[in-house]
Amino acid sequence: MGYYTKIIASHFRIPASQHSAICSHLLSTGFLGDTDRMSGSQYGPDGRTTDWWYAWVDMIALARHLRSGDLRAVLDDFGFDVFTNGNDDIIGIAFDKKSGDEEELLKRMAPMLPDSTFINWQGEDGAIYRWTFPSGKLHTSFGSIVYFEDRTQ
Repeated sequence: MGYYTKIIASHFRIPASQHSAICSHLLSTGFLGDTDRMSGSQYGPDGRTTDWWYAWVDMIALARHLRSGDLRAVLDDFGFDVFTNGNDDIIGIAFDKKSGDEEELLKRMAPMLPDSTFINWQGEDGAIYRWTFPSGKLHTSFGSIVYFEDRTQ
């Protein structure tokens, strides 16, 4: 089971000069070890949790990417397709797959994102929602598509 989502529109821009700072911010906030926020876990023979990770994320690669300041690879680790320009500025993202812990990553990144950042999502059931980042916090709004009859014909 799982829930498939896709980005249907976004404004997601991060200059290359900010990539290392965002990775450092993630490391300094305990992102690699926040087991309260991680959804993946493995249980040992005694039934106790032996390991935690973010859903679908290779934690060894994530740690390496965070420590090297490679924000593009960090986003890729969470399943985002990342688009850059010739200066390595991130100029867009895409996502179309089973959801995992993308929200946890973006919640942690929120204080470092411009207020103009938004991501519009559509779930497999047709649900439409938007993530915005006012004042450094991730905010979720739910929406709908409304059709109006053309009465000019």
